[in-house]
Amino acid sequence: MTTYHLSDVATVCSETFKGNKKGVPIVGLEHLIPEDVTLNNWDVDIDNTFTKSFKRGDVLFGRRRAYLKKAAQAPIDGICSGDITVIRAIPEVVSPRLLPFIIQDDHLFDFAVGKSAGSLSPRVKWEHLGRYEFRLPDMAEQEKLADLLWSIDKALQAYKQLASVTIDMIKAHFIEMFWSEKYPFVEMKDLLHQNTKTERITNPQDEKYVTVALYGKGVRERNIEKYDPKPFTGYRVHAGQFIYSRIDARNGAFGIIPEELDGAVVSKDFPTFDIDSERITNEYLMFSVLEDNFIQQINRNSIGTTNRQRVSEEAFMSYEIKLPSIAEQLQFADFKAQADKSLHLLERTINETQALRKKIVEENFVVIRKEND
Repeated sequence: MTTYHLSDVATVCSETFKGNKKGVPIVGLEHLIPEDVTLNNWDVDIDNTFTKSFKRGDVLFGRRRAYLKKAAQAPIDGICSGDITVIRAIPEVVSPRLLPFIIQDDHLFDFAVGKSAGSLSPRVKWEHLGRYEFRLPDMAEQEKLADLLWSIDKALQAYKQLASVTIDMIKAHFIEMFWSEKYPFVEMKDLLHQNTKTERITNPQDEKYVTVALYGKGVRERNIEKYDPKPFTGYRVHAGQFIYSRIDARNGAFGIIPEELDGAVVSKDFPTFDIDSERITNEYLMFSVLEDNFIQQINRNSIGTTNRQRVSEEAFMSYEIKLPSIAEQLQFADFKAQADKSLHLLERTINETQALRKKIVEENFVVIRKEND
């Protein structure tokens, strides 16, 4: 195989769109889904200041915060954000069908992160990204690999779609069971009791920390590479407590503290609460706060700029959810548990399929096992 730099097989396009934008697809960073190789979302006829053009088959690379792993091939022509680098294959050198898999690779993203500049919003320039080095087979082998990778991606998208349908089924069942006038609205303050006891954390390096994943993906230990030695005031959490992120509540950053994180600490941006188990189950609580109507309450009342909208404890405790009987909540929990078995199987299959795709990309042709410079 021959060794190439990314700039040997692709060019960066900076064409300016001129003309009427009506009906033209508009792509921002929010439309690029991490680890997806195909662009599936865009807007039309919205107010925007974007002027950068892209063509069908171009790869749209999110150059801001490259660690988010946003890069996808466009199935349409359109206009995109200036924070997106438009990369176009040189078809005499690389198959345009293969290029998105070369770019949507962990090693390239790691390289991009290492070359990014800026503190709050690091960006990588094409002059640096173009120096990424990899191996590439001849064109006939490229087309075979492209066929294989796209077939794997087709299966991956089918699994993801099935998972999405399963989630929608659970939501529909929840609404069918409980979105009725016979169930009263209850404020969160009647179901949760805030842990207001703060503690002075005098030895931060000796503590275990907690973070709350977005979209109800769970509470996990926060790995901190460099600890701030300064003491701080925070909360000590306990297993079974409800916790949320004041900053990311609008993105579904809610969870229940697991047993293995009992006694860990968090800053005051992560309020914690004891749950009134006689009135609400953990499963029903979590599903209720992730339900669309609850998120809408948050969006209407968040305070701060777009990216730093905090939800205060006072506001959170005033939000409302429907409250059926414990028996009915347990009935829904049983249904959800059965559906979750299917979801867990699908998630495992999705992870295994993604791992297979990455293995083919890494072991068969594109990654040189040395540090790129």
